[in-house]
Amino acid sequence: MNEVLQVLTDLITIVFILSTMFSIGLGLTIKQIINPLKNVRFVVLSIVANFIIIPAVAYLIITLLPLDRSLQIGLMLVSCAAGAPVLPKLAQIAKGDVAASVGLMVMLIVITIIFLPLVLPLLLPAIEVGIWEIAKNLLLVMLAPLAISLFVRARWAEIAERLSRILTRAANYSLILLIVLTIIMNFKYIISLFGSYGILASLIVIGFGFGVGYLIGGPETGTKRILSLGTGQRNMAAAMIVALQNFDEAVLVMVVVFSVITQIVAIPLAGEFGRRARKALAPESSDDQK
Repeated sequence: MNEVLQVLTDLITIVFILSTMFSIGLGLTIKQIINPLKNVRFVVLSIVANFIIIPAVAYLIITLLPLDRSLQIGLMLVSCAAGAPVLPKLAQIAKGDVAASVGLMVMLIVITIIFLPLVLPLLLPAIEVGIWEIAKNLLLVMLAPLAISLFVRARWAEIAERLSRILTRAANYSLILLIVLTIIMNFKYIISLFGSYGILASLIVIGFGFGVGYLIGGPETGTKRILSLGTGQRNMAAAMIVALQNFDEAVLVMVVVFSVITQIVAIPLAGEFGRRARKALAPESSDDQK
């Protein structure tokens, strides 16, 4: 039964990532994605938040809390991996700037491909990770579908619009299924971490990520929300690739549990952002009708 659920979870994960990336590319232009990255302040703060502040917080935690070595590795692994593929979907839920979230996600993925294998051994000596193994999977599963769909959008806009609606629904349904299956599959692992400080450490990093992203996101509410979601969400795909190829099961368990906790926090938070965005627009709509 567990093997069947695992195969199903892997399949749905692929469906979710691919449908998300294709739907995003089919619904946006390259210009829409690049424009937000012309905001130097937004780019610099995103890099600082994701690749300096969060890894530093995680490193401080592993020095203060009595975590097992495997949990330390797992925590540092997720803290150094940014550019979550779920970010654009959260931006949609939050009624935020999806184009900005895609631009941010692509930028963070590219930096993660270089940053993770270079910095992780410095933070955790005696660890070696292959840059190409990380890069290959991220390029094939995330960046390639985005590039293909952007090309289709540029050449056949009407077809792209219809496909985007279908794939957006597929991404929504697969995300729900993925969360449910992930909790079912890893429930015993989540329970096993109680009393180990693993869950507490995860909550601190996750909460700090969402919080610091929002605080330094700038004066515009939309930018604050995107950077909050982009910093709080870590790139679990990259973290899992490294965990599977370089470490024992205990490290992977920490990564998976971190992922589950992140989704439990991120989706309601994105929903609250969306509710506030709709509420803010409501008076404007009333004024227009008058």
